[in-house]
Amino acid sequence: MSTTSRVAAVTPDVTTCRNPLDPSPQAAKRAPIEFTVSFSAPQAHYVDIAGTFPVDGHPELELMMPVWTPGSYMLREYARNIESVSAFTPSGEALPLAKTQKNRWRVTTQGNSSVLVRYRVYGHEMTVRNNWIESDFA
Repeated sequence: MSTTSRVAAVTPDVTTCRNPLDPSPQAAKRAPIEFTVSFSAPQAHYVDIAGTFPVDGHPELELMMPVWTPGSYMLREYARNIESVSAFTPSGEALPLAKTQKNRWRVTTQGNSSVLVRYRVYGHEMTVRNNWIESDFA
């Protein structure tokens, strides 16, 4: 069974380092960040994420995950559950992507207007700070 949902907001999984409170006129014209969440293999505890990020021709896009949970004072390893990270142009050509820290990735945009980033999240730990994915619960 495959279920797909479309949301137009930044999820806690990956966020950009761009300032969301940027008051510049260019910020008002930017396309939204869009995520597609697909449960193509819930029995294997995976969710597939595709995020489209407007980059407006900037040479690089830096993506990062938090390393903490509100109310918890321990550093967490959320990125350890991220697999198969890849980046593409709007026409589907692969873009260079490097993991620069345990919770950060850098995409070379090659001057494109937007970048598509795909990754998988493994979720097999049901706690308030982790993910659980199965065929009837996510």
